[in-house]
Amino acid sequence: MKLRWILVPAMLLSGFALAGGGSGIRNVPLPNNHHFARDTMNFFYQKENGGLELLTGIPYAQLQCRNCHQKSGKLPDGRPLPSPYRPSCEDCHDFQQRPSVKSPDVCLECHTRQAAEIAYFKTLPEPRDADWQDVHARAGMTCVHCHTGDQLHEDATGQASMLDPGGVDARCEGCHDPLRLSPRNHALHGDRVACAACHIKSVFACNNCHFDTELATQGKVKRATGQERGFMLLLNRRGRGPRGKDQVYPATFQSVVYQGRSFNTIAPFYSHTVMKKAHDCAYCHNNAALAEYAASGAITVTRWDETKRKPVAASGMIPVPPDWQRALRFDYADFKGDPAKPGQPDKWVFLKSHADLLQMLPQFAYPLTGDQLAKLRLPVAGAPKAGVKQGILLSEVIGRGAMQQPTTARAAALKAR
Repeated sequence: MKLRWILVPAMLLSGFALAGGGSGIRNVPLPNNHHFARDTMNFFYQKENGGLELLTGIPYAQLQCRNCHQKSGKLPDGRPLPSPYRPSCEDCHDFQQRPSVKSPDVCLECHTRQAAEIAYFKTLPEPRDADWQDVHARAGMTCVHCHTGDQLHEDATGQASMLDPGGVDARCEGCHDPLRLSPRNHALHGDRVACAACHIKSVFACNNCHFDTELATQGKVKRATGQERGFMLLLNRRGRGPRGKDQVYPATFQSVVYQGRSFNTIAPFYSHTVMKKAHDCAYCHNNAALAEYAASGAITVTRWDETKRKPVAASGMIPVPPDWQRALRFDYADFKGDPAKPGQPDKWVFLKSHADLLQMLPQFAYPLTGDQLAKLRLPVAGAPKAGVKQGILLSEVIGRGAMQQPTTARAAALKAR
């Protein structure tokens, strides 16, 4: 099972005077850098943080997945990964080349959710739904246009994860001037709703990872019922907005099964499926998930599909309500085949309709409030509208302090916009 809490909104990037964006790296505090320490998975897994270790009883240090999740098994310069593995600069850099990081190829070796987003778009039949391809990628941009070397080498002392409010920080406002945004909905939501909540097509989820297979094969075989897409969880992310404000933010989940027990973790997630045109208001307001919650007090996130022999995620926006631990419903499957043998999709069977353990780390995120749910329940026709006068105040809403000075990256993005 690939515990991908590398559930981060950034891709693995760095480089010296990288072509196409970013500045030269001035400071490289490696021991305290997230990309060097690889500490996020451990933090989410630990029993002290309500993680999967509570079900497995196995310390993180004994897991094969503590090592690099790189797919190719080779360093960027072509050499095989060392054994025993130790993080190093050469995990990302080929110092014989300039630039020393090939973006996005090197980044996608570890950031597999972003790789899954790109791969899914390529599978779509023609004419492809362009909204599944990130608008920035369509304009020829790569990871380093937004995620500069200095940013991803910065000191992370005191941070438990890249999801920390002070963690890796590439903001939409760094390139998109708030004063140039259309006033109607941008002024209405202000800085309380993250851009991504309206402008990403979908989040992705690794569903129903089989931890027994991870242990039986020492990480050589990864098994899950599949990737889920076409939905978005919505919660509050701490400290993400301008001036450190909390924001309504998209999120995803990762579910795991182990010896007949089920686990699910929920965390903020920035999918790189950014659309130029936002979702319609009805995507969030007074939608099917809210209607289900009003009628039954529950919201279906995944449901067992006997024909597909796997739990399948619901579509559309799914709010994370105050009573999320009771209200959110996940179905789980168990694997009855040979753990050491890849494939065998017909060996999945229905397991249960509840989680034995749920996790959402409060230092990073918390559920929507009752007041926020009440606003979401408003029919689109009855929702308040923002006029031009409100739009004029947008610079105050977002805050001029949140705007970065023009950089090579920002200039390139503005040109591509």
